[in-house]
Amino acid sequence: MYKNRDPPKTASLSDDWKNFTQVEIRSGYSTDFEMKTPISVQQNQSLRVELAFIDTDSLTGQGGEPDGKLHFFIKYKDGTDTKTTDFYCKTDCIKKDHFYAYLDIPQDRTDKYAYFVMRGYAGLKDKIYLGSLRLGSFILSTEVIESSKAVV
Repeated sequence: MYKNRDPPKTASLSDDWKNFTQVEIRSGYSTDFEMKTPISVQQNQSLRVELAFIDTDSLTGQGGEPDGKLHFFIKYKDGTDTKTTDFYCKTDCIKKDHFYAYLDIPQDRTDKYAYFVMRGYAGLKDKIYLGSLRLGSFILSTEVIESSKAVV
C-alpha cells in the first residue's frame, strides 16, 4: 500500500513542507478525532493521500510507545464507506517516531457528493500533516504485445 521513507529535511514547516496542511487537534488533550472534506470520485478512481506524521514525544525521547493511529476512507452520499486504509505509528513509523509516505484508498463508485474522512487518535504533541490528495488509477499493469509473447 505504501512505502515509508524519511520525511523532508526537518520536522518543522520549512520550505520542504510548504505544500502540507497541518491537522490541528484543538481539544487541548490527546483525543479521538474525525475530519472530513467533500470530494467527487469516479468509478475505479482511487484516492492517494500524502501523509506525514511525527510522534514528538518519541522523537525527543520523552514518551513511551507511540500511540498515534489514523484511519482513512471515503464516505459515500448514501452513508456507506470504503474499506479503511489504516496507519499505526507503533508499527508503521520509522524508529517509532516519524512517517512520511503515500496511502491509497481504493474505491469503485461514482459519487459527486462523497467525503474523504480521516478518523483516529493522536497525542497532544503529535504532528499530522496532509500533503496532496490525488484521484486516479494508481495500479501498475503490464500488457505484453503479441510479437513479444514468444520471448516471455
